[in-house]
Amino acid sequence: MPTPPDSASIAYQLMNVSGLWTVAPEPFNKCPDKTGPNGSDWIEVWVLLHRVINLQRHNNTYTFTVEPAGRGFQSVFIRRLNPVVVLRFLTPDGKELEKWDESAPPNRVKNEVPPGTRIIGPNGEIIRK
Repeated sequence: MPTPPDSASIAYQLMNVSGLWTVAPEPFNKCPDKTGPNGSDWIEVWVLLHRVINLQRHNNTYTFTVEPAGRGFQSVFIRRLNPVVVLRFLTPDGKELEKWDESAPPNRVKNEVPPGTRIIGPNGEIIRK
């Protein structure tokens, strides 16, 4: 769902349903000037537990350089310049953390844990897959 950056009510709603409402918000109760484009012209990215230190666009690819923040999140709005985009998230030394390609079919994203991954349960127990 496209989100116009000039709508405080939509950003407030998304923050609440995401569970991020526990974070002390910046003023979400004040709407900015209504001079921006409609929502389909924007991409909204929520960066969790990291801080964006650089953002570059090359053709249809937006590359975010991020560093760990330990806590918190950033909500970043980017002007959409292509109908389909790729979002890449890199560490300052160039390691790719995540990639989102809008042209990928929906079944490409899977919620799977690779074999050999250690999982720590709620009581501190180690669960191995």
